[in-house]
Amino acid sequence: MEIILVDYHIHTSYSADSSTPMLEQCQRAADLGFFEIGITEHIDFDPQDMGYKYFNYEKWSEEIEGYQQSFNSHLKIKKGGEVDYQTRFYDRAANFLVGKEFDYILGAVHYVVGFSISDERATKYLPQWNCQEIYDLYFEEVYNAARSGLFDVIAHLDLIKRYGTQFYGPFDFARFSEEIERILKIIVEKGIGLEINTSGLTQAPGETYPGFEAIKLYKELGGEIITIGSDAHSPEAIGRNIDKGIELAREAGFEYITLFDKRGPKMTKIV
Repeated sequence: MEIILVDYHIHTSYSADSSTPMLEQCQRAADLGFFEIGITEHIDFDPQDMGYKYFNYEKWSEEIEGYQQSFNSHLKIKKGGEVDYQTRFYDRAANFLVGKEFDYILGAVHYVVGFSISDERATKYLPQWNCQEIYDLYFEEVYNAARSGLFDVIAHLDLIKRYGTQFYGPFDFARFSEEIERILKIIVEKGIGLEINTSGLTQAPGETYPGFEAIKLYKELGGEIITIGSDAHSPEAIGRNIDKGIELAREAGFEYITLFDKRGPKMTKIV
């Protein structure tokens, strides 16, 4: 069965947590036969984050446009952004996006009550909370991101399980199904998308962000906009498990994945 070679979540050295030049990421994708990728840099507004004021939109845009000309029709390079959402910094995020040209914007929650749940700092803070408390707080912020109106797609919806599994055990979808359904309903209502982020398959959860149950529920609720991304920060991670992400979408009943152009979704058939 033919696999659509698209990776819509890739970082380069324009993100503070990646040292890979953009050219290396693009060349790797082209070598693997990908026909379209999205360069989605971290855009952070919390002064405590290593990425605060790191992203250079103008220089990044020029570089993407230059490489798009170089690769021509062999590889389409889309301008994405992964905006870290915290309700307290809503105005900063909204003001930043004004007047800038992106093909799509991912909304991502990496902080809960002022601390990171998405990197090694989580191992310091998560033990201070019980599972129900911190997961509830996290999903509330994801809900806020979904209803904010800033984003085209919600990235790695249940990312908290990346380190949460270390302290609370395997993620139990049934336990948080009401919170997740609430988020998915607002996503459908707003007409925005859900990302299947395949990085979780090689991390502690051993499943995508979100897992299959959430992907299927999104479909059942009327969701149609699905993107697939590896969350690659290095060349060897480009396209990793994209085939498995697409297969999950297929199993959940999706016939299309979504590509974007100037913040407009375009459906691409997968079955």
